Amino acid sequence: MIGAGLPGARREDIEPRVEVRMQRQDVLRNDNPLELWAIVDEAAVRRQVGGPTVLQAQLGRLLEAAELPNITFQVIPFTVGAHAGMPGSFVFMQFAEATIPDVIYLDSMAGDLFLEAEADVRRYRLAFEHLRAVAVSPDASRALVAALAAEV
Repeated sequence: MIGAGLPGARREDIEPRVEVRMQRQDVLRNDNPLELWAIVDEAAVRRQVGGPTVLQAQLGRLLEAAELPNITFQVIPFTVGAHAGMPGSFVFMQFAEATIPDVIYLDSMAGDLFLEAEADVRRYRLAFEHLRAVAVSPDASRALVAALAAEV
């Protein structure tokens, strides 16, 4: 997936990025895990990157992660149609310490971008709330992913 997003990148450029993503998952399973609320479009769980065997393994890992108490996972089904997440993905970060302001993280071909302005954070918070509302419940999301894994 990283290679597809970076056409022309060399293997030695891609491997460190994969390693960082793998290590980043540890913060969800350590002694004091981060809380994660992930909302994904149905296309993201259906797209075969690496073929059916890889997709099935990815869906299995996703189902395992969705069972963790610190993770809320929701899918926006195709039937919803247009939604607030269609312009692109974003990460809305809130911190336990009230003195640390909320931050929006955007990953794009132009590079990483962090938005801290109150108006930007408010706009993305509203988008996140809309996405939560149109996505199916966590239980229905896990059922959707399990059904997809069974049919791959």
